[in-house]
Amino acid sequence: MARIFISHSSRDNSEAGDLFAWLKSRGFEHGFLDIDKHLGIPPGERWEQRLYDELERAQAVILLLTTNWFDSKWCFAEFAQARSRGKAIFPLIASPDGDQFVGDDLQKLDLTRDRESGLEQLASRLTEVALLSQGGFDFPPGRAPYPGFLAFDEDDAAVYFGRDDDVRRLIQRLDSRRIEGGRRFVLLLGESGTGKSSLIKAGLIPRLRRARRDWIVLAPFRPETDPFEGFALSLAEAGFRIAANELAEVDPKAMAAALAGAHDAFRAGILVPIDQMEELFTRTSSELRQRFLAFLSRLLDPGLPFVAMATLRSDHLGEMQTAEGLTAEFEDFSLRPMSVERIGEIVRGPARIAGLDVDEGLAARIAGDAKSADALPLVAFALRRLYDQFGGNNRIQLVEYESLRDTESGLSPLETIVRDTAARVIAEEKPSEAELKALREAFVPGLVRINDEGGFVRQAARWDDLPEAGRRLAMALAGPQARLLVIREHEGIRQVEVAHEALFRVWPLLAGWLEEEEDFLIGRNRLERALADWQALPEPDRAKGLIAGILLDRARTWLVEHAERFSEEEATFIHASEAAETERQRLAEEQRRALETARLRQAETERDAARRLTRRTRVAAAFLGLVALVAAGAGVYAMRAQNEAEKQATIAGQQRTKAEKEADRAEKRLELVRNASKEIALASPNFDVMLESYRRLVDIDRDDEAWQSALYDNLEYFGDNALSGEELSRALAAFGEALAIARRFSPKDNEWLRRQATLLEKTGAIMSQSGNKTEAAGRFEESLAIRRKLVESEPDNLQWQIDLAFGLRTAANATGDFDESLRRLGEARDIIERLDSEGRLSAGQESWLTSIQSEMSRIDAARLVAPARK
Repeated sequence: MARIFISHSSRDNSEAGDLFAWLKSRGFEHGFLDIDKHLGIPPGERWEQRLYDELERAQAVILLLTTNWFDSKWCFAEFAQARSRGKAIFPLIASPDGDQFVGDDLQKLDLTRDRESGLEQLASRLTEVALLSQGGFDFPPGRAPYPGFLAFDEDDAAVYFGRDDDVRRLIQRLDSRRIEGGRRFVLLLGESGTGKSSLIKAGLIPRLRRARRDWIVLAPFRPETDPFEGFALSLAEAGFRIAANELAEVDPKAMAAALAGAHDAFRAGILVPIDQMEELFTRTSSELRQRFLAFLSRLLDPGLPFVAMATLRSDHLGEMQTAEGLTAEFEDFSLRPMSVERIGEIVRGPARIAGLDVDEGLAARIAGDAKSADALPLVAFALRRLYDQFGGNNRIQLVEYESLRDTESGLSPLETIVRDTAARVIAEEKPSEAELKALREAFVPGLVRINDEGGFVRQAARWDDLPEAGRRLAMALAGPQARLLVIREHEGIRQVEVAHEALFRVWPLLAGWLEEEEDFLIGRNRLERALADWQALPEPDRAKGLIAGILLDRARTWLVEHAERFSEEEATFIHASEAAETERQRLAEEQRRALETARLRQAETERDAARRLTRRTRVAAAFLGLVALVAAGAGVYAMRAQNEAEKQATIAGQQRTKAEKEADRAEKRLELVRNASKEIALASPNFDVMLESYRRLVDIDRDDEAWQSALYDNLEYFGDNALSGEELSRALAAFGEALAIARRFSPKDNEWLRRQATLLEKTGAIMSQSGNKTEAAGRFEESLAIRRKLVESEPDNLQWQIDLAFGLRTAANATGDFDESLRRLGEARDIIERLDSEGRLSAGQESWLTSIQSEMSRIDAARLVAPARK
């Protein structure tokens, strides 16, 4: 019977004692009354903690309402505790002044008007609670008490044992959310084989269906390829019919009102049970998944009666946390593997209900063999096989179980039953080599896939998609002699699925196949994700989503060797990737040849430049003394020539011609000086002298691009040296002068544009370091705009791509905004990742990605430490 807690004032001990005695007289012996000398709180015990513990264990709480109860703060605390835990609460008006407000959703029983009738109503309601908490379900005749690998269903509620505490806690959690609100989406988390589906179907749902005033329970459904289809069928069973393709647009309020009217329960919560929620990420398209989660979030808005409950394998929790479309908050309810101490309950409990006699030592022996994490489904399968094979006389003996042990191989009956069942069924069918090969193709890739952790997991497949030659064996594995596969109809489509993933480990034939196919399954998983991402891209961007590298090499091989394993879409995707890879290799070869030619030309240019520099150095050394003499002599001579010319002009015009000739001769001598200065500038190790020489040369002809380019190179080199010596002002001056040259010539070609972008980055970095953030930001934005323009003009130019990535990185490091820094680094990371995936980076360049990711982690950590910083 249900555990009952009586909340009362100490001033009403007598009335509470009378009620407790009456409850025991009606069979409710598992009650708690703090003053009871046998079951209450003994002297010296911590009474406050004991009260909390008893409230937690109770399924029903009786409020003995009197003026004293309302005056007691502790009584109200007991009520609040019970309500927050979702307990069944029964307010009893025990005195005329006890009819006060305790909640408009609680129906009071008035003992002051008709005590006998009120107590009878109380007994009836407590009986309902007892049935909800401890069973009382009918067991259909002819039904096996052990379902095997299959999950327990609603019809198995009577034989569902071992999870009483989990069922109670889950019901209390859901009742609390129904009454108090909060997070109305509960995820039942657990590893494969822990019994999540059974807990919902045979433990939770049958009990909530009996609480008709409080709950409208929809039929559980799986997302599969279209969760809207399963949801629409579930709603139709509950009395609300709507087409699956119209469900996302329905008004949740209208849906709730229709369901409440159909069930005559206008204050009830509406439970939406979803089984195997991980299928949203393994079978449902990203577009449908996002739409479904958005619709589910709308149902769970505050003020609506919907509460969602979903089973989810623990390894998919991260995907749920980041799923697009899901705005409703959820909370998790973790289900651990059943302890071996509970195995006795799952052996003896169903046997007692079905009238089956089992040996006393059988449960203990099975518990001793249940050592692996997936032991529960193996135990369930073994019990079903024992029942089918030996239960004809309504008895299962320990010796029958032990007869299945393979001591030579070291295998327990739990393992040998699965192994031998599969082997026997296959052997009896006497398959040909072609049929065995087809069965292998049915499992891989139809019925098995591999998850992100490298584990083998099941997936449903269309029966018609299985190789025809393997269907006879698949049917035998699904038959009553094996039940290792499950075949069912879903909306007129026949589907087949492995009964449980424990099969992948304990059936040697299948385990061997999977070991051989592990690389393929891993690659197939990556290929499916890449295909989904590619299909989601806009048509102009499709080329960016194609696969390359090792995955493409393997996919091409698999497509040749196992074309039947791939859909038409997958084959098209692989062929498109192959064509793009061929074109990329062709372009890469052209670029390689062009680069090789450019390198040869550069080597020749550098060799010639070295020869000229050597010659100029020698000339300058020999000519240095001469220059001074020539300059002095030429200057004096020119002055004298000019004076003489003026004198001769005054005296006589006939001498003018001679003076002009002498002045022209002096001008030629000055030209000799200029040429000598040019030679000195090229050879001088003094940057100031060299730059001044270049400036004079540039002044002679400002349209000479060659001398302007030489001046730019030396200004940039001078600025870099000043920057390394932390002479920021000198570096900024040199970079600024060089930038002016770059801006002047940048309209001519892309190389000047690249120089302009480089100088903008360098001056921006200096300004940022000097505290001039605003102007620095402008420089970086202008630089990035140029980088993007260069990439757009020549998309296949590797250098432009790398320049943009490092420009983004430089700009990110200079900004003070964490989010902007992460955005720019993220864009740089994406460029480097793409170049790496395309095989365009050298071995040394592949470390760039790690460096950028490290910077992102550092910035993200800094943002957490200083969240208010902008």
